Amino acid sequence: MRFNDQEPIAPSWSSVLRYAAPGILLATILLVPFFGKAYTIDDPFFLREAEHTWHDPLHPTAFEIVWNQEVPQRASTLLPGGPLVPFLLLPVVLGGGVEWIGHLIQQLLFWVGICATVALALRCGLSKREAMLAALLVVATPAVLGMAGTVMPDRLMTRRWWMAFVVTLSMLVLIDILLLAWREKNQTKLFLGVYLFMALPIAFYVHLPSKYLIASAPGAAILVVGLFSAAPRRRVAAVFAAALCVGTLVGVLVIRTDARMAGSMRDVAAQLIAPRIAAGQHVWYVGQWGFRWYAEQAGARPLTYTPPFPRPGDIIVFSRAGGAGAIKIIAKRRLLQVVSDTTPGGRIMDLKSGAGFFSTYWGYLPWSWGSNETNHFEVWQVE
Repeated sequence: MRFNDQEPIAPSWSSVLRYAAPGILLATILLVPFFGKAYTIDDPFFLREAEHTWHDPLHPTAFEIVWNQEVPQRASTLLPGGPLVPFLLLPVVLGGGVEWIGHLIQQLLFWVGICATVALALRCGLSKREAMLAALLVVATPAVLGMAGTVMPDRLMTRRWWMAFVVTLSMLVLIDILLLAWREKNQTKLFLGVYLFMALPIAFYVHLPSKYLIASAPGAAILVVGLFSAAPRRRVAAVFAAALCVGTLVGVLVIRTDARMAGSMRDVAAQLIAPRIAAGQHVWYVGQWGFRWYAEQAGARPLTYTPPFPRPGDIIVFSRAGGAGAIKIIAKRRLLQVVSDTTPGGRIMDLKSGAGFFSTYWGYLPWSWGSNETNHFEVWQVE
């Protein structure tokens, strides 16, 4: 394949590693400080898959789990995917569930993706310098960085006029890329243009998680670098420096905000659940995302819409994040404690400020500034 009439290079592993090194270094510098970050959003689902896979490797999703419907469901009905992810996370399970092992695995996978971007760029006819820039652009993509800070190795709605405008503009850009490639009869550009549509099936899903756009990031980066190759070098340097700085900044803000949100769930499980379990109390939990993992690891059991139900004297720890509602079925209960954080700062899953990095249900911004609750926890006693 050719890009701008340049001869493609059959890359050797040594050259791929050499020109991927800046991207690998940047990714390592940005992500290693977050190796202790708590599990978040869908991390617990994949970790439970890995736990089950250790005991039943031929049937990774043949188990029941309580997830967003707050009733026990077969895992295979919620995530009918392949077995690769559970096997990748087996070291986390064997290591006792510690976070740094999961983040290390994600870091290694990220390195592989950076090398693959360089190799693809060289095969498409980009120079070695341009392949290096493409890899750096992938690393500085906020969606890529934000998801690299999790252990998830895996309904587009237009309720606002400006979102409809953005979607329309994006589609016009994609169409222009394909038309340009067709007029030039450039198979490489046509291939990369089609590459950008890899995430198209998600348009029929109920929401738009950032993680589904990551697959298109290498193709987008290679196209951008290739199309800028004929521009004056100073202009190219300025544009790419700005893109790298802004992308990296947004990506780091997303990870830091997620670390704060997920960390509050880990802390509450350690402070409000574990001591009560150690004292012999029966503790139930209601909540979503990373709170599920830490609550169950502390010894609590999920409160669902189906039996068994708590008895008088039992404790229920409730997390508002994610929209859990099973607490309503316990009519007779007494509030013991409330824990809430309204410290102003970044938000990534917040309806009020329009931030919805992991799901557009919450908003269309990857990150925003807010002063409302980052999370809200309540401790109840059943009467």
